[in-house]
Amino acid sequence: MMRSTSLPPTLRVAMTSRRLLKVIAGLTNLDPVAVLKIARAAAAGGADLVDIACEPALVRAVAAACPQLPICVSAVDPELFPAAVAAGAAMVEIGNFDSFYPQGRIFGADEVLELTRRTRALLPEVVLSVTVPHVLPLDQQELLAVDLVAAGADLIQTEGGTSARPFSAGSLGLIEKAAPTLAAAHAERAAFGFLIQNHDDQGDHHHQMDRQNNLRHFSPSLTRSGPSAGARRSIPPRFYTMTAGAQSLAGF
Repeated sequence: MMRSTSLPPTLRVAMTSRRLLKVIAGLTNLDPVAVLKIARAAAAGGADLVDIACEPALVRAVAAACPQLPICVSAVDPELFPAAVAAGAAMVEIGNFDSFYPQGRIFGADEVLELTRRTRALLPEVVLSVTVPHVLPLDQQELLAVDLVAAGADLIQTEGGTSARPFSAGSLGLIEKAAPTLAAAHAERAAFGFLIQNHDDQGDHHHQMDRQNNLRHFSPSLTRSGPSAGARRSIPPRFYTMTAGAQSLAGF
């Protein structure tokens, strides 16, 4: 992930050591007072990154109030990203999509993949995180994650907190709430591990056919169009796992 060299050093260290904490202000939260309160709390609490709506004025306000706190901007419209990056955002993110589900707005695999391609075309040198919608079946989430990396995503984010139905109180309830996003992160990471183990630099036809057959056994969805281009990536992405209002970098 060579684009990561554009990130602030502290953020790179947190990311590579898999201890990154991202606090989310909300993709649709455009209230500057509320966003600044969240950003200041994130900075005071030691967060590595704050995720805010993709609005240049918000980026400038947060950067001025918390100059040591890197900013990620989130949107579902790629054309909004360049102005936010110019205002000081360190990275961009497609999703998450939780705020849209109550409105009946569902993002399918093809749409998310197209958003990723458009974003990468607009910002070829900026670190890009993409959320895999948790409304997809788990095997389709695996396939989409692989295709997103092939399309230029640097980080894959999972979600699922809004679909969880915890029935216990306290810490056990929080674990139950986190279960869907952790399950998605584990499954997608396993899919990448399998693809990398079967990596073939020479592109030999017989090896590609063997890989396709092996992938079909591993996960039928991963071979709906033959071997994924993601198999050509030599290094898997790292995965964000989302639970409620904060995210941790999970290493599976």
